[in-house]
Amino acid sequence: MNVLFVASEVAPISQSGGLGDVVSALPQRLHELGVTTRIVIPFTTSIDLKLYHCEKVLEYSVPIAGLEERVIVWKTNYIPNVPIYILENNRYLSSRVMYRDFNGFTEAARYAFFSKAVLELILQWDFQPDVIHAHDYYSGLIALFRNTAYKHNPIISKFVTVLTIHSIRAQGKANDSILNFAEMSKKDLATYKENQWGDINSLEQEILNVDILTTVSPTYAREVSLPENAYGLENVIKKRRRDFYGILNGIDIHEYDPRKKNDLYHSYGISNVFEIKPKNKEKLLHHFKLQHRINQPVISMVTRLDDQKGIDLLLEAFPKFMELDVTFFILAQGRLDYVKSFKEMTKRYSNRMKAIFTFEHPLSKLIYAGSDMLLMPSRFEPCGLTDMIAMRYGTLPIVHLVGGLKDVVRDEYNGFGFVEFNKETLLSTIARAVNLYSDYQNLKKLRKVRESKWAGMILHAMRKDVSWKKSARQYRTIYRKAIEKRQSLKK
Repeated sequence: MNVLFVASEVAPISQSGGLGDVVSALPQRLHELGVTTRIVIPFTTSIDLKLYHCEKVLEYSVPIAGLEERVIVWKTNYIPNVPIYILENNRYLSSRVMYRDFNGFTEAARYAFFSKAVLELILQWDFQPDVIHAHDYYSGLIALFRNTAYKHNPIISKFVTVLTIHSIRAQGKANDSILNFAEMSKKDLATYKENQWGDINSLEQEILNVDILTTVSPTYAREVSLPENAYGLENVIKKRRRDFYGILNGIDIHEYDPRKKNDLYHSYGISNVFEIKPKNKEKLLHHFKLQHRINQPVISMVTRLDDQKGIDLLLEAFPKFMELDVTFFILAQGRLDYVKSFKEMTKRYSNRMKAIFTFEHPLSKLIYAGSDMLLMPSRFEPCGLTDMIAMRYGTLPIVHLVGGLKDVVRDEYNGFGFVEFNKETLLSTIARAVNLYSDYQNLKKLRKVRESKWAGMILHAMRKDVSWKKSARQYRTIYRKAIEKRQSLKK
């Protein structure tokens, strides 16, 4: 089986978040199951072609808006057994940034062109996919093009399409002008809302045209069927409910393995976590020059500064949060108003808080290895990978029980969770965690570490299977279902 992954990013070559991790890790696990995989992403000027040993392998033309646009194809074998192809075009695929706004003509045109460029690439290629696995609206028009402009093409009409929704909030809305640009008519669309801004919704069209629809956790699959979570797409989701599956993401357990030697932290595993993890806490505190806080619990965040991540809720609760006498570290990028707020908090609590506003991958691992708890008060969270990574390192997550967080974290078993999204429940949950940590420290002085509930929770967290192994098998099954479904429709 040949599967082509089409996405806007892939780690570490071009990445802004968890989507890049998924697009990198899942094809590798599928390869281990005997599935041949390739990845296609759009070029941005942030991609270092030399660093990843990219070579130019092809040039071809793409018809769009009545013109012919040249595309350069770069190839890298940076990920073993999974070739990555990067499509560059001077007009549409040469942006300085990966994402602008989720809506508007410029962004919709960029990804409409990318979708068409992928199809034209397939016509030039020695690789004929059985399945195109698309991710979010960024490859949103592939299925629509296949079902309309390319429906009589003997190559394009053969493959099946699977879409994974990572976040239903990003939809790619544009007005009618995108139809002329993409050389489509209103009759090509499964739905069309006249005289409404954003009447062309890329994600909506993708949902209605793909063979199989998935999202990144079972709970999120249920949540996006409800009006309060679907951002206006609950009805089209319900139309596809028979072909809609929630498959929990995994993480790369080889990349995030506390047993691997690392220059920043002492390696450890389940057998010696209670002896070695405190040494990493010392290293973390020393790194931030807060050695005097060794006896207080360390709570950290590795996140994006966005209202989705519950940053507004945390800032509302922050003075009371710091009254719990915790040490707080945050490694994050995002909204400038949130950056400003955390800078102000850092000045106020400089003796027990540090904030870093760049993403430093090695530092993130030291934070996972040296922290006692990881905070994720997300307003919504389709899957959540940071909690899984923290658990690998024996760092207990404190989460809002939504989406994939609810599927992974069990309250006072392998982490802590709250249901009501408000300041009071957030603070009471953190207080519960801090109290259990204090009990653990008292038993530690009596050399009764393993008798504590905290120690048991750490072991449960580290033993949780957060790998891609199960999920990759589920996706392979989904691909087969999509192929069988399309074959039955042709009979």
